[in-house]
Amino acid sequence: MTSAAGDIDAWRRAAIEAQRKGDLIGAEAALQKLLGASPNDADALYRLGLIAHARGERELAAQRLSAALAHSPDEPAVLYSLAGVRQDQGRLDEALALLRRALERAPGFFQAHNNLGLLLLDLGDPAAASAAFRRAIAVRPDYASAWNHLGIALRAQGELQEALACFRRATGFSPGLADAHFNLGVTCLALGLTHDALKAFETVDRLRPGQARTRFHLAQCHLALGNLQAALSELRECLKRDPTHAEARCTLARELARIGQSAEALALFEEERRQRPDSLRAALGFHLHLPVVVTNPTELEAARKRFARGLDQLREEKGRFLALPPTALAQQLEWTNFFLAYQGGEDRPLQAAYGALVTDLSSHALPQFTQPLPRPSPAGRRIRVGFVSSFLRQCTVGNYFMRWMTGIDRARFDVGVYRIGSKRDAVTAEIESACDRAVALTGTLAEMAGRIRADEPDVLVFPEVGMDSRTFLLAALRLAPVQCAAWGHPVTTGLPNVDYFLSCEAMEPPGAQAHYSERLVTLPGIGTRYERPRCPDGGRRADFGLPPDKTLYLFPQSLFKIHPDNDVVLARVLAGDPEGVLVLFEDRHPEVTTRFLARLDAVLAAHGLKAGERRIVLPVLPHADYLRVNRLCDLMLDSLHWSGGNTSLDALACGLPLVTLPGDFMRGRQSMAMLRLSELDELVAADIDDYVRIASRLGRDREWRTAVRERLAQAVNAVFGRDDPLKSLAAFFVDVTQGVGRKDV
Repeated sequence: MTSAAGDIDAWRRAAIEAQRKGDLIGAEAALQKLLGASPNDADALYRLGLIAHARGERELAAQRLSAALAHSPDEPAVLYSLAGVRQDQGRLDEALALLRRALERAPGFFQAHNNLGLLLLDLGDPAAASAAFRRAIAVRPDYASAWNHLGIALRAQGELQEALACFRRATGFSPGLADAHFNLGVTCLALGLTHDALKAFETVDRLRPGQARTRFHLAQCHLALGNLQAALSELRECLKRDPTHAEARCTLARELARIGQSAEALALFEEERRQRPDSLRAALGFHLHLPVVVTNPTELEAARKRFARGLDQLREEKGRFLALPPTALAQQLEWTNFFLAYQGGEDRPLQAAYGALVTDLSSHALPQFTQPLPRPSPAGRRIRVGFVSSFLRQCTVGNYFMRWMTGIDRARFDVGVYRIGSKRDAVTAEIESACDRAVALTGTLAEMAGRIRADEPDVLVFPEVGMDSRTFLLAALRLAPVQCAAWGHPVTTGLPNVDYFLSCEAMEPPGAQAHYSERLVTLPGIGTRYERPRCPDGGRRADFGLPPDKTLYLFPQSLFKIHPDNDVVLARVLAGDPEGVLVLFEDRHPEVTTRFLARLDAVLAAHGLKAGERRIVLPVLPHADYLRVNRLCDLMLDSLHWSGGNTSLDALACGLPLVTLPGDFMRGRQSMAMLRLSELDELVAADIDDYVRIASRLGRDREWRTAVRERLAQAVNAVFGRDDPLKSLAAFFVDVTQGVGRKDV
């Protein structure tokens, strides 16, 4: 061996050893000496290119690797490395060609298959990317990175279950691969596997402590599990680590607003608006904030005026939101005016203004889903009816509208249900098993809308609009030729693309059409076939901490729906019965319970009543125990402005008399309709004084109360188990798909 050759070998060995130790300076010095003796040494040029790329010197890396390739044009490693540099430079087409050349020469180069897949993902072709990742795995079955990337590609195609399996394989082959655990968590969250998601993100936090995005996703898990305080803690920690994290700030603000911590919530929304003036999410939260529990009617009126001014401000700011990318605009539109309807006022003007704003912004974010559709032409086939909701489970919506989906004539109607969210129970299973199609909507708003549109429903029904922001946004789009809302949230949607509002004839006041932006259609009875709940036997007052010798006035409404006008009425009823005790239920958020009780107790004290002696607050109970409490109480007091719905049906089924005062709008007249259908008009008050009189008599006159209970046992059959609402609903579906229309109310 000549001295020059020996030096070259020595410099090469020195460079390799230095690179192994991470000494890039030493490696580069040795390689430069090597090139001085052998200027066309492809290996030295290649290694110098890798060093330059590692330092972020992309142009220099490209020059050196291109020189190496000129002297060794068929070397797969050089082609592969130069492709990586070109990809970092944004020259994706060149990178693609280089990787394909490398794979032509080395089909078993599994890293190149993997990088080809990543490049195809960047180019927006997840199907081709999936094929590349599968080729990498075929060569190297335990290649964890390729499994992880295949999961990403499959998730991009909506194949969530398959993606989940890939992420599990990746974490199995490489338990320390934090990215795979993170992707596993994200996919578990999307599929409703919240406990698995929580475990995955906790693993990420152990592997890569200190990441704000991990803390944000841990918060999402805790929110899904109902662990509010843990979620708030994680969101605060996320913002501590990354003060610019927009989603964390707005999510924290939203959750604080929901528990009545308005001042901090508004401050957070305001801070986000300062950091990002084009943040639609923050603007909606700031301008349209509504208190959960108001202390008095004056505060309530001020909140409504602020809301109206906020709508005006949002219209003025609309231009800056339209500058957002369509995907971001659609994401940030998620908002709902849920608490507005509980304030007892005329909501149509406010809802219509908000509905017009959302529809306008949606037409920019998702123009493909806002164009008019041709009228349905179901001649010779079944009419396709779809139902979209996030509440198809054991709750008011699930109980009320189950028979709309399971009870209409399947020979005439093809029924599909589109479930938003992961919560499922026995009611969900019964609904989905009875329908022609049961689809779990996941992914982005565009993906959910596309899935519904693909089934080409003739009529799309939203049993509730306004309780879930995603449902509201889907209803704002045009996904079917005929779109309807129902009274799961009994207030007009204000959305131009909702054509009809389905309601109950017995519950609507005269001139009710004026309350709706949609065309109002009323159904007989209570609007559905509602099976009479079976009230369980057994149970003693002592089991629930209820006094054995007092008259128990059940007032079971959610605390956020109780208008301040109720407080004085409750106090007057209790003041008229020295043995009377009010039975309420706490909110799932202690802060809301505390705020409400402070308001109520002040009114009780003003009437000379000691709150500790005259009201009992029970925890949220399983439904069977809740029904037992109905059986153990003496009567139920209905709430003003927003009457009981499901709660009233439960009370009547258990033989519990209730007293109601109908309001001006359908949402305050539900109990009235049930009582009048049962021919118990004497329990329907004409005014507040009459309400107090009826309740006081019913509480103190045991003989009359017993007689009412006996009448209830049979009278409520006029409410439960009726088929005529379903027949009327079916006739409506036929009419609107044949262009007949319906008579306005």
